Amino acid sequence: MTTLPDQPDSYLVGVDVGATGLRAGVIDGAGHVIARVKHATPKDPDEAVRVIATAVACACEEAGIALPPAVGLGVPGPVVGNTITASVNLGWRDVPLGDMVREHLGVPAVLINDVNAAALAEQRLGAARGESDMIALWIGTGVGGGAVLGGEVYLGIDGVAVEAGHIIINADGPAEARTVEQCCSRRAIVEAVRRGMAEGLASSVKEATPQAIADAYRQGDDLCVTVADNALRMVGSAAASCCAMLGPSVVVVGGALVEAIGPAVAEVVGRAANADAFPPGRSLSVRQAVFGDDAGLIGAALHTARTMGR
Repeated sequence: MTTLPDQPDSYLVGVDVGATGLRAGVIDGAGHVIARVKHATPKDPDEAVRVIATAVACACEEAGIALPPAVGLGVPGPVVGNTITASVNLGWRDVPLGDMVREHLGVPAVLINDVNAAALAEQRLGAARGESDMIALWIGTGVGGGAVLGGEVYLGIDGVAVEAGHIIINADGPAEARTVEQCCSRRAIVEAVRRGMAEGLASSVKEATPQAIADAYRQGDDLCVTVADNALRMVGSAAASCCAMLGPSVVVVGGALVEAIGPAVAEVVGRAANADAFPPGRSLSVRQAVFGDDAGLIGAALHTARTMGR
């Protein structure tokens, strides 16, 4: 059993609201997750709020603590104040989620973009600990980006900044294959493997699912390695572009694809990023995230602490 800290006010609660599932967790003063609860994410915002409130209450009960003074919410989309202005994966637009959750819980709910939250977690306590400046790239259903500059999350105007998935890398390509996200997301990789199989290219994969492709990649399957590495090299070029524009030399890669494939992702992205680094010869350090699925909820909780002045 985890030993809890002696000071209850050091507990923080974060929620990572994903497109298909949400995770609520209680972290201690050192950022260790001492309780977590998972639920499916409803597409209806009102129902989602009820599930979030239930998950938070269950996580606090599991940790044996009272509800803290505020709750952090990492959400998949741009954030202005306590409103999600657009979430493509959830189909939400201008949803005042923070205020809605506050009405259910009775305490403030502070919103932050999910990859910004993950970036903060990795910069404060994870793979980029000790670095004041870093870029985060998350490869999942889409490709998300975030940055911490001068020790603070860079939010940009209207909550939109470092959206690396929307970097155009194929300007002359078809409308559905012009951006990093369209070409390099987990979904894009799966579709590319399926096309290769349909064209008769040899592969050990029987059904092109993300996990099957990741397993085959680690075993050296030619089709899966070729498709995934091509996508990861493009992510590396995007990482180099982000570093050239914003200045960091540290990039943390995370997300479902990174977790499934493992250290090879950071190696491939790192080689491509350094090949495209500016000025030429500049050394960029590409590192795998250490918090995995917990990065978003840890970062959301840390962001709440900063916002509430704790």
